[in-house]
Amino acid sequence: MKNEIKKILIKIKPGIKFKNDFFIKKGELDSLDIITFIFEVEKKYKIKINVDQINSNNFLNLKNIENIIKINLK
Repeated sequence: MKNEIKKILIKIKPGIKFKNDFFIKKGELDSLDIITFIFEVEKKYKIKINVDQINSNNFLNLKNIENIIKINLK
């Protein structure tokens, strides 16, 4: 799943760095990028991410994003 998440992120933000899987704190993604990313993830996995799940901690790194997707797949 991490590779699919990376593909979506690269599509939105070519050149994004995944050196240590953290990117929000480094300012790699702005608010529009994050909204676009959420839309693409919802579309790909046919899920709906709740507004209360959209916070910087849940989108801080690839592991947290993967966890949010798994929670919403249930």
